[in-house]
Amino acid sequence: LEWVGMCRHLRYDLDGALKCYETCADMEPINAEILVKCAGVKMDAGKLEEAMKLFKTALELDPTAVDALLHRANLYMLQNKAKEAK
Repeated sequence: LEWVGMCRHLRYDLDGALKCYETCADMEPINAEILVKCAGVKMDAGKLEEAMKLFKTALELDPTAVDALLHRANLYMLQNKAKEAK
């Protein structure tokens, strides 16, 4: 199901991708990687605050999640918050 979500995200079917990722997150709520993918969809949809919450939750689950750190920094840069991006 995660792969289906990735394919839908790549085709910019954001609603479809989010449904897949949310189902995955329901089945495995401590999977930080899935939360990062949900956050990526939220970013692409312009829902930046929702994306930030998901990145923070993912980092609470796994403080070393490189994808979460990278994408959160990118989101901070999009919000003109360069200091927080470090």
